Amino acid sequence: FDNYDPLSWGTMKEYQFDYPNPVIQLIDNKTNEILYTVRIEGNSFAPHAPVDKEFTIKAGKDSPDNVIQANARAKK
Repeated sequence: FDNYDPLSWGTMKEYQFDYPNPVIQLIDNKTNEILYTVRIEGNSFAPHAPVDKEFTIKAGKDSPDNVIQANARAKK
């Protein structure tokens, strides 16, 4: 994500996790398509996503098994 920042994207709130390096997944609520799945470094993450859509955010230690927020939106 270091070099990927389209103008149509924004940032969601930062999420804190009780374990290090979780796997995070964003799913487009309208199409049910996975936008991305990443393993982060550390225990906090503020997802980036298109501002005009709603997403489900999932996370887990080894796979994104738990929904941490439904209907999440990014803001500019």
